[in-house]
Amino acid sequence: MGGQMAADRAQQRLAALGANITRLREAANETKSATSRATGIDRIFLTGVEAGQRNISIAKLFDIADHFGVAPATLLSGIS
Repeated sequence: MGGQMAADRAQQRLAALGANITRLREAANETKSATSRATGIDRIFLTGVEAGQRNISIAKLFDIADHFGVAPATLLSGIS
């Protein structure tokens, strides 16, 4: 896979992950500020993650999953 193709695929994956997090947060009727406080993730960073513009650690993904009471795999749903 070429460098640009790999970068495009990574960007698509980050965007899909961000959309999954946004869906969970909105389904919980929660603001980014509330999610930020509950998970210890900076609100501006969380905004970037939800927009697919920031990469997030596995540890923080687990924190988000725990906060919303879902399996971590739920955050990766639909991403291949």
